Amino acid sequence: MTNYEELFISEAEEYLDQVSDSILKLEKDMNDIEAINSIFRGMHTIKGMAASMGYSSITKISHSIEDVMDLIRNEKLQVSTELIDLLLKGTDYIQSLVHKKEVDENIIKSFLKVIESIKTGSEIVKETKKAEEVKAEKKPVQKVSLSSEKAIKIIFAEDVVLKSARAFVVIKNLQDNNLFIKSDPDYDSIMKENFKDEITVYIKGTSEIDKVIEEIKNIPEIKDAFVVKDEIKSDQEIVVEKKDIKVSLERLDNLQNYASELVIARGRLQQIAYSLQNEELINSLNSTSKIISNIQDEIMKIRMVPVGQVFDRYPRYIRDLSNRLKKKVNFIIKGRDIELDRAILNSLADPLLHLLKNAVDHGIETPQERIKNKKDETGTIILEAKRVKNGVLITVSDDGKGLDKNKIIEKALSLNLIDEEKLQHLSESDIYSLIMNEGFSTKEEVNDISGRGVGVGAVYNVLKQIGGTLEISSQKDKGTVFTLKLPLTLAIIKTLIIEVSGEVYIIPLTHIVETIDINKNEIFTIMQKEVFVLREQIIPLIRLSKIFKCEKIEEREKYSIVLVEVEDSLYGILVDNFLEQSEVVVKPLKGILSGIHGLAGVSILNNGMPSFIVDVPGVVSMAKEG
Repeated sequence: MTNYEELFISEAEEYLDQVSDSILKLEKDMNDIEAINSIFRGMHTIKGMAASMGYSSITKISHSIEDVMDLIRNEKLQVSTELIDLLLKGTDYIQSLVHKKEVDENIIKSFLKVIESIKTGSEIVKETKKAEEVKAEKKPVQKVSLSSEKAIKIIFAEDVVLKSARAFVVIKNLQDNNLFIKSDPDYDSIMKENFKDEITVYIKGTSEIDKVIEEIKNIPEIKDAFVVKDEIKSDQEIVVEKKDIKVSLERLDNLQNYASELVIARGRLQQIAYSLQNEELINSLNSTSKIISNIQDEIMKIRMVPVGQVFDRYPRYIRDLSNRLKKKVNFIIKGRDIELDRAILNSLADPLLHLLKNAVDHGIETPQERIKNKKDETGTIILEAKRVKNGVLITVSDDGKGLDKNKIIEKALSLNLIDEEKLQHLSESDIYSLIMNEGFSTKEEVNDISGRGVGVGAVYNVLKQIGGTLEISSQKDKGTVFTLKLPLTLAIIKTLIIEVSGEVYIIPLTHIVETIDINKNEIFTIMQKEVFVLREQIIPLIRLSKIFKCEKIEEREKYSIVLVEVEDSLYGILVDNFLEQSEVVVKPLKGILSGIHGLAGVSILNNGMPSFIVDVPGVVSMAKEG
């Protein structure tokens, strides 16, 4: 069974997330039938998978929780805050055991003992049934005649990895419920996997056949299950349309890399074809190019996953942290279905956790403070994803006390991040941006939650690496909003290729508003900074040649400008020439190159030469400082 551990861990995590989410829903509405059933089904499935793998501790814990949920479903037990805590503890123990972490055996025994006492208690308090009903219950089970048998056909997914184990779970569950009679093929053949994609199980007649079918369908990688009607012959084939398959992340990444190499090779071949002016070759390449583009698009779609896969990890954390800090928090998630590249989403997991942690610890006040300030005693934190042009916005907002500008300024001065002269020219947004610096924290006490100055700085650094930006807005006693602007994908991006001092650079189209040409006499100097006027708006000018310390070139009468937008402000990047628009494959900078400011990565151009990708927000930040 060790060959299937990876599959078990993956599926167990999925069901544990579902169960945890349902437990938190149940805490908000203790009569939520859908949440109760979801917890029951999730634990029932985990129990079956763990039993087939031989994990006895996981089986016992999940079985005990399943029993509790069954009592709740049958109105023999009431949901309480204490019971919610107990259910969450149980999921924590299963989570640890799934990942092979040691859990004290005495803790598990203690947990099971508490569950048993709850079950016993519910038996004592429930009403005594009528004597006739009790008598009827104690009647010996009569042998079921063949006429009351039900044949259930079970069809497995075509790519099922653990076919015999899945079949074993079905049979074991039916045996536990005293329903199983026989199977076709027989039990030994099933355990040896001597069958194709389907089996038939024969069970005793029951009025709850629909419930039995539903429980079988809930077992992973079972495509369908249904009662075989008398008129259907046993040798009749049932054709089931296959819609989904599972693919390992490693294979998906490999496929993406091959597609990226295809894009590079396509560009190189096109350049050669156009230089030779071979019409037949050009036409053939144009046709091939469309196929490559379609492959690329499909792979990009496969890589896109809903942000809910990460967002849904946080409700449990927010609940535990707010209880620990004795704060009341209503945590709201919006835009779960918005999709992002899997690589970007995975890199956001920790940064978002930092921001949410700060919102609970720094932002939301205690109930007493909120009542004193004429607020609802329960604070609100909203995590929201939205689609915007060329990307996604993720916001973390709270209705807490907001950022303290004076404290931020005081701390920035003490850390020599700014001086009194520079302070005079900082906007409110610039002041809030100071908290993005490494080691910056206004909190005097350091604990295991916050106060070390790694939170917002760590978020900012991750966003720089993935080509995103961070904006901060805040109002005193109203709250704070952190806005993360993200590209949809990192792998292949649309860009403008430009030339500066004989060097070729790449600027992502994500940040570009437009391109223009201006005359030399349209450039002015204000407070030692170069600017130009565009449609009655003063635009700061940034010379890439100065940022990247290129060889000085002669002054021109005309300049090319790439107008970019960063944090809702416009900037003009001065370049020598616009070369072309192109899709490029992004490769990360490694080794000593990874620390160079103003560069977001590297790509291979159509001529086979490498070129650096400009980190636009980084370049703007460097220009401001310099």
